[in-house]
Amino acid sequence: MIGNALIIFAIVAVGGLFLASKTLRGELAPWSVGIIHAVLAIAGFGVIIMAVLAGEGGNLLKAVVVLGLITAVLGLYLGSFHARKLPAPMGGVLAHGSIAIVCYLVLIGAFIGVPFWPH
Repeated sequence: MIGNALIIFAIVAVGGLFLASKTLRGELAPWSVGIIHAVLAIAGFGVIIMAVLAGEGGNLLKAVVVLGLITAVLGLYLGSFHARKLPAPMGGVLAHGSIAIVCYLVLIGAFIGVPFWPH
């Protein structure tokens, strides 16, 4: 299941890069891309939750859940600006993207079985 989540989040990342590039240029990205980005992120998060419940990934995957929740809250915050047709704050965009990258790297670690915390 973790491999499936990696694939989903890779697609999410492509959309995120597009959204960030538009925002960093001071433009509003198309709603359709933002909605697809959010829906796929939710789907990927659902796969991660199922993997945690199935006992996969150990503590690293649990860390992904926490980082994912933080990323999701920041994403909702950024989406609230888009809904009001306002440019998102650069700090929020950079924080959302940075935490998402860290989350993806931790997810890779969970996939390949990197030990995270003493048992």
